[in-house]
Amino acid sequence: MSVELLVYTPDLDDALIPRWIERLNELDMICDIHPDFTFKQVGGFLPFRVVLKKPLRPELGGKAFLTGFELYLEDFSLADEIAALTPRPSFWDKLRGKKAEPVFFASPEVDQKLASCTRALTFSWNMADMLELRMAALSALILAEVAGGICYDPAADTWISGKDAIKEELKEVETFEASLKPEEVQLHPFEEWL
Repeated sequence: MSVELLVYTPDLDDALIPRWIERLNELDMICDIHPDFTFKQVGGFLPFRVVLKKPLRPELGGKAFLTGFELYLEDFSLADEIAALTPRPSFWDKLRGKKAEPVFFASPEVDQKLASCTRALTFSWNMADMLELRMAALSALILAEVAGGICYDPAADTWISGKDAIKEELKEVETFEASLKPEEVQLHPFEEWL
């Protein structure tokens, strides 16, 4: 079973990549993104090299791991999304001059944030290794932050943004990682880029 987060942002360019990695590295990790990654060609598995500085599990200390998640990028238009959600007035509604109710993609507050967004990133992962959740969830929230966008969790039907969200997500990730039994820990030592 895969899990997804969606991030809506204004246009993305590769100048955001160093800030993204810098923010990840502020979370007690040393991360490197695949050297060929560019926002100009997004679609598929995005690998990372990760070393945890203060792992909750001693077997992870000082070791480099290969992990990642699926990343996809699409165009986004709030106007087009709202137009698709807006019901067409019937002949009788037009004849009576009935006014249409306002339609929102999410809510008035979220739609205000989405109005400047032109791109939608989909972060998708499963539990092929225990670091996928960490990298996908934290990357989604960090990219929303550094690109001036907003993150959506379809499973919880919640919109997420802000620096506190990143701290809270890191706590949840660490709780998940610490809860795994030894036989549930799946990791891939870093040997070389895929």
